[in-house]
Amino acid sequence: MKTEKPFIIRLLLRGRNLFSNFFFDPWEMLMKWRAIPVFVNNIFEYNAKRKSNLPAVRFSNLFFTTYEKYMPGGNVGGHYFLQDVWAAKKIYQSGCKHHVDIGSRIDDFVAHFFIFFKTYIFIFQRLSIK
Repeated sequence: MKTEKPFIIRLLLRGRNLFSNFFFDPWEMLMKWRAIPVFVNNIFEYNAKRKSNLPAVRFSNLFFTTYEKYMPGGNVGGHYFLQDVWAAKKIYQSGCKHHVDIGSRIDDFVAHFFIFFKTYIFIFQRLSIK
């Protein structure tokens, strides 16, 4: 049986969601600030332990992503994820040599199997490569 969250919690979550839609996610900002000491410590620790043939780490050359240490690793239990894994397994087991995919997101369904065989992907959304 699912219990309902207290009113104040629901109100705070709605406020956070509304604020995040227009500005930034305050929870993500707190996680970034929380990770700054870890980030700085990692730099000093690396520089202290590095071998002479490895370059020293400079703050100006870094991109701060340590905050992900405190963020969830992803949502694996959702029905879309499980459906994608099931379908990818069926395609792989069929023995096909090629797959044409139209409209799937590159980081969802296609990512489960495109390394196993030649895949032609037609994407209609903007693709952001990092």
